[in-house]
Amino acid sequence: MIRWRLRKWYTLGTLNVQCWARDGIGGKHERHKKPIEEKESWKWVESYHAVSQVQKRCRNKSLLVVVADREADIHEVFAEQYNTPDGAQLLIRAERSRNRKVVDDKESCEFLWTKLEQQPAMPVTLRPPMLKKNMPAVRVWAVLAQEVNPPIGIDGLEWMLLTTVAVKQEKDAYERLEWYARRWGIECYHRIIKSGCRVEARQLESARRLCNALAIDMIIAWRIHYKKDLFEIWRSHKPPYLATISPAHPVDLINKFEKAKHYKGPKLFINLSPCPPGWHTDPSHSAKLAKLAVDTGVWALKEAVYGEISHTIIPQKFKPVEEYLREQGRFAHLFQPVRQEGVISQIQSFVDRYWKGIQG
Repeated sequence: MIRWRLRKWYTLGTLNVQCWARDGIGGKHERHKKPIEEKESWKWVESYHAVSQVQKRCRNKSLLVVVADREADIHEVFAEQYNTPDGAQLLIRAERSRNRKVVDDKESCEFLWTKLEQQPAMPVTLRPPMLKKNMPAVRVWAVLAQEVNPPIGIDGLEWMLLTTVAVKQEKDAYERLEWYARRWGIECYHRIIKSGCRVEARQLESARRLCNALAIDMIIAWRIHYKKDLFEIWRSHKPPYLATISPAHPVDLINKFEKAKHYKGPKLFINLSPCPPGWHTDPSHSAKLAKLAVDTGVWALKEAVYGEISHTIIPQKFKPVEEYLREQGRFAHLFQPVRQEGVISQIQSFVDRYWKGIQG
């Protein structure tokens, strides 16, 4: 999946798609005897090849980064990037069970986790596994992020990230963490394919037909997942008047309508109005929910005149975003059966970051 950042993140679509059927149960003990090309893990190398081909065609300074979870933490992927100097970069979450050893700039060799517990971000050299001594050692930057004081009964969040993109300052480490957090969009995309398009429920007679149906479903899922910032898209064209409105703030709405009358040309009003069926909310709570969207900072009331933006209502004290999420059944999975503290905190941080940029 391709995600592009311009002020905000946009999902552009899929660049590389692979379909295969897994072998039957068994044979796990023989996996070390197989070459990487015959393993399912080869998909990560092929995906890297596909992204690198696009990177080579980029004549501007666009940076393409392959972001992957722990399943992609295999030395072959890092070696492939090492052997492709003009290819894409990597950002992969490390798998702790691999017990990989690393060497720092002082030639000190230790286990990865032991080394990073001393310093949360530093350059290290990944040594090849014992059975793959012919592969090159690869220099990367490692970033260790650990959740402090997690809720009782819940394991704290821990990410060990390995990246070929330099991490020279604290802000670089935070940026890599943000990049990896954006990988959650892939999980959402898969959920749309499975639950929305119901691809697993399809009853087709051949793999070819299933692949054809999947190709269509993937496009549909992408369009559902593709969330556009309509306000910023319009503002970039500097229209005469553009504004966001809310039914919970009728005076603000009326003032904006009156102001828009004085400008000639295209104008746009973007309204946030709760949708009870889709949001799984009580229709009688719609006004309350619309007000919470503003009070928590999730929905910013603003206007732009020929591209110049200003905020018309800024709450004196923002309520926690959790209050807005709890009112909606579509976010019930964040609280039951286990509270997803990491996800809730991430949503709150996105909102806080927006208003921090506005206020200061």
